[in-house]
Amino acid sequence: QITNRIKLDFRREEDLLKLFKYETSESNFVASADGKKVFFIKFKISPQSAEDADLNLMKIGEIIKIANDVVYGYKFKKFDFLMLEDQLSNAVLTIKEKDVFNFNKKRLSVKDVVEAPAGYF
Repeated sequence: QITNRIKLDFRREEDLLKLFKYETSESNFVASADGKKVFFIKFKISPQSAEDADLNLMKIGEIIKIANDVVYGYKFKKFDFLMLEDQLSNAVLTIKEKDVFNFNKKRLSVKDVVEAPAGYF
């Protein structure tokens, strides 16, 4: 459901269409090596113009909002992390379950809740 919403929003929302080109996304619900339950989402969403950190911030923010809507709407609480793989940047980002749930309600900052490689944002 999260992947479908990412695809729809990045292909239909005027504001997002001006900034990004959706290429692909896929997701799985997996258990990590240490037994943590993870929503794992791989995606290729490129900027329409030159890539910059602000666009990465906006792109990840939109994906977290979508994940928040889906897990909150379905009351899905049996996961530990949302893990995002930005295939264009070859970067893996993680967001804790509590931050996914609180993202919209508490208006959390992307930089405060996302563990990302140095220089990604």
